[in-house]
Amino acid sequence: MSRLDHLMKFTALGVFAVFIYLLDLSELMNAIANFIFFCCVAFIMILSVQTGYVRYRSDEKIRRQYIPKPDNTPKTELVFSDGKKKAVVEGRSRYHANELFREIGLAGQAELSQKCVAVVGLGNSGAYAAELLARAGIGHIRLIDSEAVGTYDMIGSRFFRETDLEKPRAEALEDFLKKANSRILVRGHMARLNEGNRALLDSDLVMDFTMDGKSGLGAYCRMEKIPLLSMSLSSSGGHVMAAGERGACLECQLETFEEGAGRPSMTISCMGAALITSLALKVLLKKKVDFDILEFDSARLEFDKSVVRQRPGCEVCGND
Repeated sequence: MSRLDHLMKFTALGVFAVFIYLLDLSELMNAIANFIFFCCVAFIMILSVQTGYVRYRSDEKIRRQYIPKPDNTPKTELVFSDGKKKAVVEGRSRYHANELFREIGLAGQAELSQKCVAVVGLGNSGAYAAELLARAGIGHIRLIDSEAVGTYDMIGSRFFRETDLEKPRAEALEDFLKKANSRILVRGHMARLNEGNRALLDSDLVMDFTMDGKSGLGAYCRMEKIPLLSMSLSSSGGHVMAAGERGACLECQLETFEEGAGRPSMTISCMGAALITSLALKVLLKKKVDFDILEFDSARLEFDKSVVRQRPGCEVCGND
């Protein structure tokens, strides 16, 4: 039984003793009520001191574990691919915030470092999501895109420079992410998905930003039992779709809504990337996802979850 339960019981007993004393039944009953009351007060004081001391020790343990003294923390020297060296503090993990977050923790962060995520489509939202994955410590990120960096990629993008023009977007973003986190494995592939190269999708999770229904991406992920997250954006919001081993497939989900009009702004791209990356961490850590489609509208600041029914004649999921 916990200390809190004992505190509640002694408090109730003390209140009952006061009630008996106020009834003034007899001198003997008054003496017994007085004795019980003062015993309850003494036990409550002892339990309160013990509870406070245990909580203090617990907080002190957390401080010592997660907040080392900066003056005494050892430093190490990192050598980057360009030959530059930099001393960094090793006393606190670079994923310190994730490790303190209850939904991830130390065990979850260690698990994320062993995961592989394939990111298909490296436009604004895809590139931002890839960066968030890299900074979250995903161990292996596979970048897949069929286009080269163009002048339109220069508008508001922090990933591509003028020196990257005509370079494959997958290659340019690979260089950027390696500089952002040199401790993870990043590989870029300039390719358009087809039957001959779908093995590039073999991973723990696929994140699709192309919405290309002809690529067969949804059917392949369903067949290989690879979780799939997809996103469609418009000028004011978008849809994030989650397709797993069960339930509606990507093709069934695409039948339930119409894509919004307009090119998404950088704000919408960043917002969508943050949402789908948060969902990706949940999927990688095998947390429950209670929806098929998450619709968000930045103009009205509204979010709506929905579950999609499987189409009876669907070739991908209709026979489940």
